[in-house]
Amino acid sequence: MRIGLLADVHANLDALRAVLADGADRVTHWWFLGDAVGRGPAPIETLHLLRQQVHTRHWLVGNHDLYVTGLLPAGNARNADRYTWHDHRRRLKAYRPDGRRPRLWEWCRRTWQLERARPRLIRAKGADCWLVHAALGDSRFNVGDVPTYSYGFPWQDVGQRVIRRQQFEQLDALRQRPGRTVILIHGHTHLPYLAVQLWGWDDDMLFPIRYGEPQRLDQFRAVLINPGSVGLPRNCDALVHAAYGILDTEASTFEFRRVRYDSEPTRLAMASLGYDISLIRQLEPNDEGNHFRQTDAVCLEWQRTYRPTPWGWEPIVEMKT
Repeated sequence: MRIGLLADVHANLDALRAVLADGADRVTHWWFLGDAVGRGPAPIETLHLLRQQVHTRHWLVGNHDLYVTGLLPAGNARNADRYTWHDHRRRLKAYRPDGRRPRLWEWCRRTWQLERARPRLIRAKGADCWLVHAALGDSRFNVGDVPTYSYGFPWQDVGQRVIRRQQFEQLDALRQRPGRTVILIHGHTHLPYLAVQLWGWDDDMLFPIRYGEPQRLDQFRAVLINPGSVGLPRNCDALVHAAYGILDTEASTFEFRRVRYDSEPTRLAMASLGYDISLIRQLEPNDEGNHFRQTDAVCLEWQRTYRPTPWGWEPIVEMKT
């Protein structure tokens, strides 16, 4: 099977359409890693399209989905996000195409339950795939049976190494069949990455991202994959595009994909709905591509101190004379 990995669509219908068109001849099945709604302008249309493409058994719930349904406390969330959650909830409740019942809202309430935030095992040829929205540790349920979510970014070298090590340790604890590769696939951070562990080694390696180039996975003991975000990518190249990935279970490969599309209709729709400018600017192009955010600046600084190698990112050490 050639599985298209979708994450963090965030009600961006144009981005989702671009990805599905790109994968139409490349993908046989789609898996969705959560956050269908929140932040973007088209929750109803996006949900209709996702439901046509993704079976519910391959559909995870994300934190924004739970915020919209009210199953996850908003806590100290940004007002910009709260506004979109309220708007999406209101529109889903009001959407009654048959004039009687809010069937799409009822589907969300029925389907987006807390258990869908738990890790899900899908056995593929040659590998066991664990799917989760954020991370394995984040899916340990706390008081009130509510999951927590955290973020780790590649340029936070020490913190991210700790997070990756924890994920590999927990993934190894979930291993059910010795000798088989185990793969953790998640979203949430909107940042694509591929990290691997070799057989017989505890250290992990972070691979450089090469779009459109399948990477072999069968020689590794464990693999961590984030395909990036369809709707609101936080990539270092500052281009407006939609990101996804393709996992080929027959060839045992993973491929990063990204698709350019016109984000102006999405930005105009967000503005007309009164969404915060900080959300709109994440899809705003300029002469160089996407609006330059702080995330990009930090990432570029990280790239100045690290260099890609066949085995991942290595620090650039300057020799002092």
